[in-house]
Amino acid sequence: MADPIVKALSSNQTTGESRCTKPFLLCELQEGKSDKLGHIVEDILWMGRNYAIYRTERGVYLHFSDVPAEEADQRSRFTDICPELCELRYFTSQCAHLLARDSDHDLASASPPCTTTTWLKP
Repeated sequence: MADPIVKALSSNQTTGESRCTKPFLLCELQEGKSDKLGHIVEDILWMGRNYAIYRTERGVYLHFSDVPAEEADQRSRFTDICPELCELRYFTSQCAHLLARDSDHDLASASPPCTTTTWLKP
């Protein structure tokens, strides 16, 4: 099965328009439907007048304004905070790993200990 992104890029080659170059309007974003990249929108987390935040199986995405000047401004502002977002994502994933490890440790320590003397008795 072809990758949806490759399929989107190669579609409609005769007109030069593909899913990636064709405008995808904010009002077209719907749960259960494909986004611009062909991913199924699982949940719309926030829908504003001029942007949306949504989730697919591939992650969380932003859909910027349909107005080109406003979209450019939004992208510029988003780019300004990208380093901090990357750090936040890294620290969040590290915390999740630590919590998972600590949970496993708590489960192991909550179970009755297996003493070596029990196993060595004839």
